[in-house]
Amino acid sequence: MSLTFTTNTYVAHHLAADAALNAASAIRKGSFYHLINAQVMSAFMFESYLNHVINKNPNRFFDLNLESIEEKWREKFKKVSTEYGLNSDLGYKNNKSIGDAFRFRNAMAHGQTVTNVGITDKVSDNPFGLLKPDWEKSCTEKNVRRIFNDLSSIIISINQKAFPTTTAGFPFSIYGSGSGYG
Repeated sequence: MSLTFTTNTYVAHHLAADAALNAASAIRKGSFYHLINAQVMSAFMFESYLNHVINKNPNRFFDLNLESIEEKWREKFKKVSTEYGLNSDLGYKNNKSIGDAFRFRNAMAHGQTVTNVGITDKVSDNPFGLLKPDWEKSCTEKNVRRIFNDLSSIIISINQKAFPTTTAGFPFSIYGSGSGYG
């Protein structure tokens, strides 16, 4: 029997980020770690979606080499956005969340031990919270939810242009599909 199965990895990342956000909302104890997961999965979701669009449209993106380490997410986003008439400026509206997601992902992927030093006159239950690294400060439910929602929205906008007759506004509806014969 011959079998074929296609998995849309970006959907798995979307589901993982969404589940982590829901867990962070439901259970406060340990929610910080769910928020880390949700932010990393949001960045993974976005880049794997760009890869999906590029792979499904090889004639439009023949100059991109997905196997090359040189093809960074910024270049992919710029080319996909330009191809479909969308704004690729990372300072534009919810595009800012793309940069936020990838700064966080890179901080996690290339993490280093950092010592911060400071002086404060503030009285606080957690004075050391003032010295947290930026990636840790970004792990609030409000911030992570903004990043997840913005990246999901951008993916929907790209999807409406890239696949108007198939999944259009519902890029997260198909995790995978398969067929077999013989």
